[in-house]
Amino acid sequence: MQEDFLHFLWKYRKLDAPGLRTSCGQSLFIIHPGHHNKFSGPDFFNAQIRLNDQLWAGNVEIHVRASDWYAHSHECDPNYENVVLHVVWQEDLPVLNAAGYAIPTLEMRKMIRPSALESYRTLMKLRTGQFINCENQIAGVDSFLIDAWKERLFFERLVEKVSQIESLLQACNGDWDAVTFLMVLQSFGSKINKENFLEVGRRIPFYVVKKVQGDPAKMEAILFGVAGLLNEKNPVDPYYQKMHDAFEFLSHKFNVKKGTRKEVEFFKLRPMNFPTLRLSQFAAFWCDPAHNFNTLMSEYRYVSLEEMLVSTASGYWETHYLFGKESDRKPKTTSKAFIETLILNAIIPLKFAYARYRGLDRNERILELAQSLKSEKNRTVDSYTDLGITSTSALDSQALLQLYKAYCLKHRCLECSIGHFLLQDK
Repeated sequence: MQEDFLHFLWKYRKLDAPGLRTSCGQSLFIIHPGHHNKFSGPDFFNAQIRLNDQLWAGNVEIHVRASDWYAHSHECDPNYENVVLHVVWQEDLPVLNAAGYAIPTLEMRKMIRPSALESYRTLMKLRTGQFINCENQIAGVDSFLIDAWKERLFFERLVEKVSQIESLLQACNGDWDAVTFLMVLQSFGSKINKENFLEVGRRIPFYVVKKVQGDPAKMEAILFGVAGLLNEKNPVDPYYQKMHDAFEFLSHKFNVKKGTRKEVEFFKLRPMNFPTLRLSQFAAFWCDPAHNFNTLMSEYRYVSLEEMLVSTASGYWETHYLFGKESDRKPKTTSKAFIETLILNAIIPLKFAYARYRGLDRNERILELAQSLKSEKNRTVDSYTDLGITSTSALDSQALLQLYKAYCLKHRCLECSIGHFLLQDK
């Protein structure tokens, strides 16, 4: 028996309510179970109960065994002096308060409905080879409930991303343009190079970014140089040498240091995702005056955002993927799939964070934008699809990733709307 299940039973009143009695025979009626406390202190604050004909307001503490009260040294903790009811699975000994009086105790194992206990045991029994605990039951969950839960999960995942933006905003002294520069640059690095690209951005003072913003070639040079891609002279390749010399000049002028803690990665990347191309594409995007912060934040139509985020690497890269190595001519333009990833990982989090910062509610528009993006394809989303939980948009796929990472992997079924549905009385 797990204590979190006892919390669930108490919080949602999954007990045989008629005829509840404490271990010493007092009749018990739960007026309000209290507010669930997930930090230190009693498990439920400000509960309201009636013992016989006496009303009580105070805290409720829950344990698997009554003796856990002493195992956790609650008898010495003043935070537990206002406990009016001790809820346990098994009362293996009486518990006394600081004044030496027995604390009223409810022994749950005598009160729980057999159907609730069986549902819990079935749900929490993860069998070998199973993807998630409820994989044999999830197909029967009401689709309306799942859709509503997906929306909550989507915003829960967004809130986690916003924490990074808030940290960057503080580091950038409240400059939203600087934060946008860093977030979009990070997203151009995709999964493999996102941390490298973010470090590149943080090593370039933003006043320098603004100084070179009108010249894509200078922007490329400073990005390549800080990323450690211009470390050697190469007179055989005129473009490389031009970038090298430009960075040497800019780095001395603005005291910008080259190199990051970790080299940018090329390994396991398709050529169109090479950091050389992505940095050049980002330079083209950032240096376009039409791509200002206010425009990005005010536009919620996917078609318009796609037009804004299309960027093409400079002319040299039409015949190169790497410095000094020629290839067949091909314009290196951001793809539709890449743009959707940028919107999902950078633009939507920025919109959500900025709306919260200004005290505005843009949730519906953000939902509509996420629904206009294609679902991500990965093993986790595919596994849910195999169980009958469809993913038709980025909203769905982001929600399912959050469900798996934050709930299913951690067996937080009792905090999940799907788990609640499966544990309801049949």
